[in-house]
Amino acid sequence: MLTQRQTAGYPSGMAAMTNAQIGEMIGLSFTAVSRMRNGDRLPSVEVMTKISTVFEIPLEDVVRATRAGDTTLLRRESWGRYFSGLVEAYERKQADQAHAETVGAVRTA
Repeated sequence: MLTQRQTAGYPSGMAAMTNAQIGEMIGLSFTAVSRMRNGDRLPSVEVMTKISTVFEIPLEDVVRATRAGDTTLLRRESWGRYFSGLVEAYERKQADQAHAETVGAVRTA
């Protein structure tokens, strides 16, 4: 039976990034990352800038994601979904790059 990660395009055995790892990348505690992913917290402008840089996406996209929804609660929930999806896309990109490097190394051997 395939795991959810495998059906989402992840190589078998690839572990998801932890909130602590994400936090280290953007300069936040694992608790702060968890709160953002769960939709309990919106990022500051400084954090949005770091997210944009680390995940290689336009700052405008990050800012737009924090403004979605008519109320603060809806904005936080929308942001949580967006941020979680962003992390998953980044993980897939990293896995694809690692796979391409592995395939390239095997072909040259």
